[in-house]
Amino acid sequence: MLIVTMKRPSQKWTLMTEQSQPLADVHVLDFGMNIAGPQAASLLADLGAEVIKVEGPGGDSSRGFAPQAEGISALFATMNRNKRYLGLDLTKPDAQMVLKPLLQWADVVIQNLRPGKAGGLGFSAAQAHDLNPRIVHVDIEAFYPPERMRPGYDLLVQAETGMMSLTGSPDREPSRLPGSLLDHVTGLWTAFGVVSALHGPRDRARVQLSMSDIALHLLGERASTYLLSGEVPARMGSSLGTTTALGAYPTADGDIVVGAANDRLFRRLAAVVAPQLVDDPDYATQGARLAHRDKLDEQLTEGFSTASSQTWLERLDEAGIPAGQIRDFAEAVTRHQDMSRVGMVAIDGVPDLPIVANPLGLRPGTPLERPGGLGADSEEIITGLLGLDPQQYADLQASGVVVRGA
Repeated sequence: MLIVTMKRPSQKWTLMTEQSQPLADVHVLDFGMNIAGPQAASLLADLGAEVIKVEGPGGDSSRGFAPQAEGISALFATMNRNKRYLGLDLTKPDAQMVLKPLLQWADVVIQNLRPGKAGGLGFSAAQAHDLNPRIVHVDIEAFYPPERMRPGYDLLVQAETGMMSLTGSPDREPSRLPGSLLDHVTGLWTAFGVVSALHGPRDRARVQLSMSDIALHLLGERASTYLLSGEVPARMGSSLGTTTALGAYPTADGDIVVGAANDRLFRRLAAVVAPQLVDDPDYATQGARLAHRDKLDEQLTEGFSTASSQTWLERLDEAGIPAGQIRDFAEAVTRHQDMSRVGMVAIDGVPDLPIVANPLGLRPGTPLERPGGLGADSEEIITGLLGLDPQQYADLQASGVVVRGA
């Protein structure tokens, strides 16, 4: 076995030059893969945390996802911005000589590996807390505790929590939400949980999250409505089961969405689109409109068919009725680039791979650091942070403890 002498981690060692961010004194070890865990760590990095992404041989599988620019995956770059990259084969015993000092350095450990795997590699909650009781240890799982050993992806959780059964049109098959949205929301909740734990008692603190819990939380109003009424909600396209007229309507040349979700707005809508409905008792209240939803939608659709989308949007805006155009994604991205307060952010040295900026508008105009390859910062971390000498680092590399990408 390779024997190395480890120095105590320097609390002054830093990965960032700018220390004006609210989490600038927070150190994070990111053992996450794909989206949920890495997304959470990136959000903390956006707030100034120093994040080391630890990857084993082969690295995070999202490195290989398409599309790519200059060998960098768009997904990987988005989920792993502003981090440093350590390649470490934690299946080798000598890797613990690197891992343990890192756990002593860290304030936060994030992992979304299959349940039980972290313990086998040396960074379960118990193992981390035995070395550093002040660590906030994060476990992200897909399913509820009785099923926690099942591997899971966003799509599977959407399916099993009923989310897909509610998504899409009633005459089509169930649909998934786009863009692995549940993974992203899990990342948001994880970051929120970490920040909360950092401000609470720092004694073996844990943040344990299930994507299934988060899915039902997102559907909380639907769940409460079902438990109250006993009625199973169905797919309704752009409409809601609890209110109308709110949804998409075809016009003479396209589609728009309208939000007349209360009595006052509905009377305005009726006056503009279908005046015969203004004083009709079948549509006087929300309950009455829901009882006559199909008939109401037929009359509104007939009214909207008489003019273009732009004409209706102008008329509805003049009447103070919320309405909008259904845009394709290319147009939506262009509008974001032209009109958003935060827009897109460039990656240093990769001009063909812009990334949507953090909505909080952090570090405006500052390019993101180019994502490093697998183990790109291993030498800096192991010699600079942990204090090993160059020969010790070379020995770790030669024995396969430290791994690098191709």
